[in-house]
Amino acid sequence: MTMPDTINNDDLVLGSVLNQIIQADDHHGALSQHNVPSSEFENAPAIPGCNFQNIISMLGGDFASLIEMLKPFLTDFQNYPNTITQLMQQGKFELAERLLHTFKGVSGNLGATTMSLASNALDSQLKQGYYEISTYEHWISETTTCMQQLSLLVKSFNPPPKIQDQYQLQLALENLDTLLQHDDFIDETLLSEIQSLLPADKTEQFTTMLKLIYATNYHAARVILKILKDY
Repeated sequence: MTMPDTINNDDLVLGSVLNQIIQADDHHGALSQHNVPSSEFENAPAIPGCNFQNIISMLGGDFASLIEMLKPFLTDFQNYPNTITQLMQQGKFELAERLLHTFKGVSGNLGATTMSLASNALDSQLKQGYYEISTYEHWISETTTCMQQLSLLVKSFNPPPKIQDQYQLQLALENLDTLLQHDDFIDETLLSEIQSLLPADKTEQFTTMLKLIYATNYHAARVILKILKDY
């Protein structure tokens, strides 16, 4: 991230994240009238210092939508700790405070509670004129750790396949099973379709099946295929 030269220019990097938060908040009134069941939050893993329940409730219980909101947040704010630190070292405290204030609000809205609270504490200290490095060492540590955890969460998230995709996958797997039973020619297009529709955690099994097919060991390939059909 290039360090901003003016306060006004910094506002431009916030659009994608803030717009999604505002859109979610627009629907909050209607959603709060019928609370989302606790079962809707089962897909939200526990991350120290984060509480996603409020934002997921705003999104109608859709954890996948939160992941989509975290992606631009991580893109736009990944380097904020370093940027704010550099600004303070250069004596640009007014701009550093503005970036910090924005970061505090957005991270809080997304459920990164510890990061938001640490930012709020640093913001209060800066307003009182405490500009020593010890003032923001704790904030840097908390923020860096939380950003790393959120990044891992986004990378590890595997959304459940859509109903239509599930139907197409089962149909393609049935077609492949029929071809294997009769030792018929197997079109690479069919294999590519299956690979594109399979969830990420089935990649290793698919690769094993593929090797067996190329080795014309169709009986063993059908054993793996049955596992894929029953996922």
